[in-house]
Amino acid sequence: MAEIQISNYSDHEKREFVSGMTAQMLTKASPYEKALYEQFVEEGCAKGDLVCLEAKGYGCYGGNEVFPCDYGVSRDCMEELLALTDDASYANTLGYIYYYGRLDGKPDYEKAVRYFSLGAAQGIFESTYKLADMFERGQGLIQSPAACANLISMLYAKTKDILCHREYRGKFADVAFRMGHLMEEGIGFEPDLVSAYSAYLQAQMAIRLRMQTIDYVGDARVAARIRKAIERTYRQLRARDFFLEEIEMDGPVPLLTFLEDYGLIRVRLYREDGSLRVDFHGIERLSTGRMKEEESEIETVVPKQLVTIAEFSACILSSRLTIHMEDTRMIYQAEEEKPFEIDELLVDSKKEGHYLFLRAGTVMLDLEAGRLKIYKKDLADLG
Repeated sequence: MAEIQISNYSDHEKREFVSGMTAQMLTKASPYEKALYEQFVEEGCAKGDLVCLEAKGYGCYGGNEVFPCDYGVSRDCMEELLALTDDASYANTLGYIYYYGRLDGKPDYEKAVRYFSLGAAQGIFESTYKLADMFERGQGLIQSPAACANLISMLYAKTKDILCHREYRGKFADVAFRMGHLMEEGIGFEPDLVSAYSAYLQAQMAIRLRMQTIDYVGDARVAARIRKAIERTYRQLRARDFFLEEIEMDGPVPLLTFLEDYGLIRVRLYREDGSLRVDFHGIERLSTGRMKEEESEIETVVPKQLVTIAEFSACILSSRLTIHMEDTRMIYQAEEEKPFEIDELLVDSKKEGHYLFLRAGTVMLDLEAGRLKIYKKDLADLG
């Protein structure tokens, strides 16, 4: 960045200078540029400028190249920003300051609840799962495992959907980790080690994707906690001879789940060693019935599905699925030796193992299968 003369700078130009200075740029800035940045920020804060208040507030939250760590100053900036904007992201930061006792080393749970509640009411995921933590532990609130589990369950569905739409900066890792903890310990749920292990696998995949996408402070610690949880639950499951290389399924449940997420699935059939390998590829998202102009960017993305199979120690995001059908009898196939598309699967309620694959009401494939299997090696290939 070229050195800039201090004279004749308008408030707008000073604000642009401050807002354009990223954390990475600040580490590489010259002493002159850092001094200029500090001066512009201080001038803006004196005038109640939002950009400058935010720069100083978050700069003092842990400290940066210009502002030393000072949680008292950070709190003052966040309170002023919250009063000026009613933006709950500032309430969330205040909640963290009070929850962890960053002012004097003593947590203030009453104030933390106040700010996390405001954040949760405005849809801030971090505030919501911190509020769940406080319900679990009875910190500043009536202890309620049920309230904790309800909040985490709500967040789990929302953050999972965001992840499946390929937005990896979200909070699914944090939420899935908490879901695993609740299921492992039986907090608000019946204890379920397999479901806990599955949630930890999901958290591990999500934190890996997030760390590859963005550099959040604290993510290395989150990843370490997830890794320890996986190691702990893995040892317990291994002692039960839980892990497998193949699973025989009780019906086409994974495929039916696929159809819940995709409006159109492309199907390919392969004959392999006396069985039928069926590859499914979701190619069109399920319509929500909304008008296009009302859809957000994330809603127009063809999602991937979170495929988690604890028996394989596997968790992947994929729009593909492979199922092996054994003891098959082909009754009808509309497109022999060609891929075809389906939007519906009918399971014969009167005859076990009889399946109809349809596209717009037209039968594309009619077959019977004695057994349905999924293999660990196939899941690895899909990942």
